[in-house]
Amino acid sequence: MQLPDYHEIIYNPMDFSTVRKKLDDGLYQTLEQFEEDIFLICSNAMLYNSPSTVYFRKARTIQELAKRDFDNLRQKGEDGEPQPRVIRRGRPPRTVEKSLEQAATQIPSSESPITS
Repeated sequence: MQLPDYHEIIYNPMDFSTVRKKLDDGLYQTLEQFEEDIFLICSNAMLYNSPSTVYFRKARTIQELAKRDFDNLRQKGEDGEPQPRVIRRGRPPRTVEKSLEQAATQIPSSESPITS
């Protein structure tokens, strides 16, 4: 895509392929450095594109999701040090009782456990 005026508006360009390369090369020393580049991508897209464009709207959505995810990664531990917070996505894990109950129903009757 040709954007002849891009560098007249955006003084510090950043893109996802550069972020990927920096990740692969181990160039991020802190989460904050990574976060800064992600937000730079979004702010550049929102600065360059009009608010009525899909590019602006997608950048804003990515920025909002990234902010939430980066905030969720930080949680203070008992020692006051930042601790990553694990966020599970998708279906919740089954309970142990339900897993055991289901496993018991799958045992052929000739091998079923003896109950008293």
